[in-house]
Amino acid sequence: MVGISGLNMEDINVAFHLEGLVLPGGWTVGSLNAKAKDARFSVSYPVFNEQGRQGFMKVLDLADVFGDIDDLNQALGDYIAERDLLMLCGEAALSRVVVAVAHGKVTLPDFMPTLSTAHYIIFEHADRGDLNDALSDAGLDDVAVRLDLIHDFAVGIRQLHKQEIAHQDIKPANALVFARPEGGNPKGKVADLGRAHKSGIPTSHSGAVVPGDRSFAPPELLYGYQHPDIATRRFGGDVYQLGSLICYAFSGVTMNALLSDHLATSHHWDSFGDGYPQALPYLEGAFAAALTDLEETLPRSVAPEVLRLVTYLCEPDLEQRGHPRSRGAYGSRFALERVVGELNLAAVRARSRAGLHS
Repeated sequence: MVGISGLNMEDINVAFHLEGLVLPGGWTVGSLNAKAKDARFSVSYPVFNEQGRQGFMKVLDLADVFGDIDDLNQALGDYIAERDLLMLCGEAALSRVVVAVAHGKVTLPDFMPTLSTAHYIIFEHADRGDLNDALSDAGLDDVAVRLDLIHDFAVGIRQLHKQEIAHQDIKPANALVFARPEGGNPKGKVADLGRAHKSGIPTSHSGAVVPGDRSFAPPELLYGYQHPDIATRRFGGDVYQLGSLICYAFSGVTMNALLSDHLATSHHWDSFGDGYPQALPYLEGAFAAALTDLEETLPRSVAPEVLRLVTYLCEPDLEQRGHPRSRGAYGSRFALERVVGELNLAAVRARSRAGLHS
């Protein structure tokens, strides 16, 4: 990374030189991780404490916004918003959300003044990786284990929604898997609130049509439609992404990928000239064909339950999305209580058929 006057920005940026540092709380910083392609304004390190506990440290990297005061304020504002959301979740003891173990800042000499302070957040370490990693493990071939994990992720999203937080970027990379200390099936937690929304906590992505990864965004956002009610827009998007996560866990492909397979190029969100309402008839046709494709890939033992869940969670029509009984009930039609219940029941039945225990 070359900056002003040919300077290598990594040489003068403390964010890249934290290895070996001992942070408050006894956390020792390990070797810098390779920077992920989608890691905007951040780098990461493994950290370890005196008790042998491992963590994951995300460090704000200001080099990308060096010299632009507006971008600098935006990056700092987004960091503060994520930190505050994480602390809120920690105080609420959300058991299925990855929260901050610690946060702070450290300033070191010998670096450019603007880049001499590193702001960091430490998270618990997911020893089984994310959903992509976990699905490659032989132990997750069992449908009951997959249903247990999806149930955990749904609980995490429900916990966020109860705090009036919409995640907005639910995808396999943000669905982390942890080994249970007492043994048994792994547990899942929802991670990364970097694109989340909560009223009263403004971020640079608050007004974005697609605040998270486009590959996993609900179709209405891909067609540029923003429902006038922000809660409908944001929580309805989370519900779709949960359904797509279920689709992915059992088929290896997302609902967006399946929809793309059955949309003519002229009707696809990347090229359609009209808006979301005009696209809905084509989306509904593609959705019906996508569900047929999905059904053919599902294990027969859980196909009815999984197909039912994906059908109402990924419904392309935002006004019809969500659990059928929740849509007519008092409160949010995107409430996840019944979804969580159905996933739990499906997992219990799958374990019973396989002769397994929790």
